[in-house]
Amino acid sequence: MRKGTGVALFERDNGPSLKRLLLRWQRRSQRNRFPGINQLHHAHWQGKRGAIFAFYDTQITTQFAQEQPWGMETVIDLFRCDPVAIRDGEQIRAFVVALCQYITMQRYGEPLLVHFGEEERVAGYSLCQLIETSDITAHFIEAVDAVCLSIFSCASYAPYGAAAFCQEWFGAQEVRAKVLFRGPVEGEE
Repeated sequence: MRKGTGVALFERDNGPSLKRLLLRWQRRSQRNRFPGINQLHHAHWQGKRGAIFAFYDTQITTQFAQEQPWGMETVIDLFRCDPVAIRDGEQIRAFVVALCQYITMQRYGEPLLVHFGEEERVAGYSLCQLIETSDITAHFIEAVDAVCLSIFSCASYAPYGAAAFCQEWFGAQEVRAKVLFRGPVEGEE
């Protein structure tokens, strides 16, 4: 169901069928209620990710292939995470290795993982994993059991599939994700 501006899409485990969701999306896209905003590129869900996001991933990767921008960045915010998981350095290291495998990206070296922050508000691990096509970065906010993560790559990947992978790994109850195409588009000067 749509909430607020229509940019956020909430899915429930017993939500509408994929066919009904696709029809709704098509009708709203035709009306173009939000000029200048591509609704496929903004998502927010609670609980399990709905089936519609596989459709969105296909649409985004198709658009990426057609427009040929320099890269794609997915900004992922995870809320109400498993407090043990986001405080465990070894689990975070295992996560970034598994995420790279999931999105089929080649890691370049070992991840940089540092725990710091004297103030409780900012304390937590920070992660940087270089990949051959760019990087994955994250900060784990212990004070509120949240994760702010970014995947940037000049190679295509399924952004909402990656967000759902992160959600499952850290037991997040809520997810916000934004997809950006970065850099010049093929043929631009």
